[in-house]
Amino acid sequence: MRLTAKQNRFAELVALGKTQSDAYREAYPNSKNYKDKTVWVKASALMKNGKVKARLKTLQKKTEKKYEVTRDSLVKEIFKAQRMGVIKKNGTAFLKAIELKAKITGNMIERKEVDQKIQIKINYVNK
Repeated sequence: MRLTAKQNRFAELVALGKTQSDAYREAYPNSKNYKDKTVWVKASALMKNGKVKARLKTLQKKTEKKYEVTRDSLVKEIFKAQRMGVIKKNGTAFLKAIELKAKITGNMIERKEVDQKIQIKINYVNK
């Protein structure tokens, strides 16, 4: 079974960088009057659909190929920015480059994530 036109449009919009909610609202015009929570739930369910995930992956690969954007290429660009921050004695640029490297390589955990993990451990210990 193939994707519906709306499912395909949703995948295209997500591949272009729209949030799942925004993509859902645009692909499914009747949802513009839905409550935010309803849209979040429906967009999330759509993202779990195997056909939609496969289409999104295909579109993302095409984009990577078209623009030759990969994690490695992004890290190389960030290294260049970091070196320029050192050369120009721009501490802000240097630190931003380090932050971006940490995020893109998965070595940076946002404070919100850390707080959630601590809360889970506290709840587990208190049981």
